[in-house]
Amino acid sequence: MKEKIEEIIFLRGLAIIGIVLLHVTAYFLTPANSDFLVYKISLVLNQVVRFTLPMFLVISGFGLA
Repeated sequence: MKEKIEEIIFLRGLAIIGIVLLHVTAYFLTPANSDFLVYKISLVLNQVVRFTLPMFLVISGFGLA
């Protein structure tokens, strides 16, 4: 039986939340809304969570190895 690595499980959960946040914030990033505070907050959050997609891919590769 394979042992579970708790840190990988935590990072996978963090990556999943980040990817969901990436998709949600992308909804608000339309040029028509560029003057609103929601646009600016969404833009910052969108850029902050960009690292989660490569992290999720690396974790998936680690799990397959």
